[in-house]
Amino acid sequence: MTRFEPLALLAFTFLLTGTASAQERAAAPAVLAAAAQESSADAPDAAEDARARRRVLHLSSGGVVRGKTRFKDGRWEVHGRAGWQALPEGAVTRARVERDLLRESERLARANGDDPGATERVRLASWMIDQGLYAEAVSELDRVLSVDPDHAAALAALPPRLIAVPSATGDDPAAARAAVYTFGAGASPTGREYAIRELRRAEDWDAVRAELAEELRAQSLRRRSFAAHALGRLEPGAELKSLLMHAVLDPSEEARRASAQAVAATDDPAVLIPIIRALNSSSSRVRTQAAEALGNARMEHAVEPLMAHLSTLNAAQSTNPARRVPHGNIFVGRQFAYIQDFDVEVAQFQAVADPQVNVLIEGDALDAGVHSIGEYRFTYESRVVRGSLAQLTGENPGYTNRAWLDWWDEHGGDWTATLARPDSEGARTEATPAR
Repeated sequence: MTRFEPLALLAFTFLLTGTASAQERAAAPAVLAAAAQESSADAPDAAEDARARRRVLHLSSGGVVRGKTRFKDGRWEVHGRAGWQALPEGAVTRARVERDLLRESERLARANGDDPGATERVRLASWMIDQGLYAEAVSELDRVLSVDPDHAAALAALPPRLIAVPSATGDDPAAARAAVYTFGAGASPTGREYAIRELRRAEDWDAVRAELAEELRAQSLRRRSFAAHALGRLEPGAELKSLLMHAVLDPSEEARRASAQAVAATDDPAVLIPIIRALNSSSSRVRTQAAEALGNARMEHAVEPLMAHLSTLNAAQSTNPARRVPHGNIFVGRQFAYIQDFDVEVAQFQAVADPQVNVLIEGDALDAGVHSIGEYRFTYESRVVRGSLAQLTGENPGYTNRAWLDWWDEHGGDWTATLARPDSEGARTEATPAR
């Protein structure tokens, strides 16, 4: 790719997207003209190539060398720990100064706007990979896959070898696979995908499945998260019972999210039934995390159960419209017995004094207002349910239960009718990567 192409792409982006201002769209021809001038100056320059500078060299073998380089005596040389090392003659097919590539990358990133979407990030990452800016490409893809691990375009953009991963095969296969598990647990979202690709090369899949099931019980939350993600990728439906439990009950939010996504990888709405039943739990924590799991699964069939649960929560919150907190009384004190008086009785010409005993109470009666924890519990639980609904529907009618219930009254019939059709647009169409 010459210098002309990124600038042309920048101008093309200005013209076709609605994000650029009128001034920017008017300036697009000038950008193209500048790109043409710059491309004419992109011819090989022996004096420039002879300078020791950081460059990106593309090799005929398909590899990329990025570092301090120079062109000397008809061959490219790379500076390393052992000094200057010469590459074979004709091994380099393309050479670009690293600083120029980074500037072009910044221009393309600015063309995407302040808050680029996943599509724009993947497009930029693909350009970076083509130019040999692998570290920058991984950063862009990580941002996409951290939000949506199943993003088809981001997964398709990953070349065969972008990140070095330990081999899953060798003289000791169990130790080799253990190294891959450790690498995957500590890797970024992009690194995890390469670790899973490496696990696909393992010959003993039964051993891999048993080891991943054991990893689900690890103390490390990152190891549990990677194990769940790998099971969903390699064999959807495997260890389903454990994944369902972790999707709702795991103390780690990351592990719960990965487990819920692994459950959804089966592409069968029936797997959501245990999570939907957990919405009726007597524990607020279980109900809240079950609603969160339904949102993480991103299966549209969970919308109706979540709306029913939100209606229940709204009714519970509206039981006392005045929102008066409960009150109670408490007495702190002590009692004293004393003789208040005597009753005199005369019998057989004799007087008898009958003492009258009374009780003196000393202390304080306090009025205590107790703020019920149910108020906070329902508020937080409702917020999680609304967040899951926003994930599943892509809608945002408001930040209150009433706003969502009004939205459901208006659109619920259409939504349920769409889900009822086997070929509905709402059904998941992306195939889950299989082993």
